[in-house]
Amino acid sequence: MNIRFLSNKFIKSKKDAGSTLVTVVVVIAFMSILATIMLYISGQNYKTKIIDQRSKASFYEAEEVIELMRTRLIMDVIAASEPAFSDTSVNYIQSGDESIRSNMYLVFFKEELDDVWHDNWYPVEGGGLNQQAGVEHYFPGADEINVTGNTVKFKINLTGDEDDELECVLYDFDFDNCYVSPASVYGVVNGKLYDKKTHTEVTGDSKLKTASRFYVNNIKLMVTDKNNYTSVIQTSFEITPPMLNWGIDAKNPDDEIDYMECVAYYEWRKE
Repeated sequence: MNIRFLSNKFIKSKKDAGSTLVTVVVVIAFMSILATIMLYISGQNYKTKIIDQRSKASFYEAEEVIELMRTRLIMDVIAASEPAFSDTSVNYIQSGDESIRSNMYLVFFKEELDDVWHDNWYPVEGGGLNQQAGVEHYFPGADEINVTGNTVKFKINLTGDEDDELECVLYDFDFDNCYVSPASVYGVVNGKLYDKKTHTEVTGDSKLKTASRFYVNNIKLMVTDKNNYTSVIQTSFEITPPMLNWGIDAKNPDDEIDYMECVAYYEWRKE
């Protein structure tokens, strides 16, 4: 028997066994690192999804808060349009031309809407602008209202749950600047439409022109939820007076108008 041959074979087998062990250790280490990386990525994905869900929830809550203001604006439109409709109906016979009646209605609507907004922001006769009263009206349920210049802070709860109170901030909100009520070129005296410039009666042959759009501009609302997630919505509102057919078959506006369409978001953006 060749002793040297057996010795070399034994040494080689020991080397092979050591190599296999190293390979196994390397593979296990690699798999452990890979598993750790996969767990880390999964954890990050989960965190990202949670953040995304909470961010979306925060944005939806901010939408709900700004929708409160839109709903109140719709109520303002209703409050202005009903007496405007009645006043126009009272002068119905004297204003025989349909287009003149439509413009007369817009004149009355503008006057009524101006009065509604004035009452909401200047609730005390002879008093100045009251941002707090306005916020209480346009954001029903608002609490802890704090006014500093044109910045208004308040809290509001949309669910009734104590833990769901939202902190809200209206930035640069100045009623005198944000509400745009275009001047009408017409007025109404003794049931007749007249031109304010020329002080002459407007007839069916005249070219009629009356303001038909109103704007509440540059509303910037920041809403922070219980998880300290913040959403900012910037928008304006475009108000379109509800129009009727002032022909022979004119009816009560409540039977024909979808008031929801009278107030629309305008130049909407979110952060």
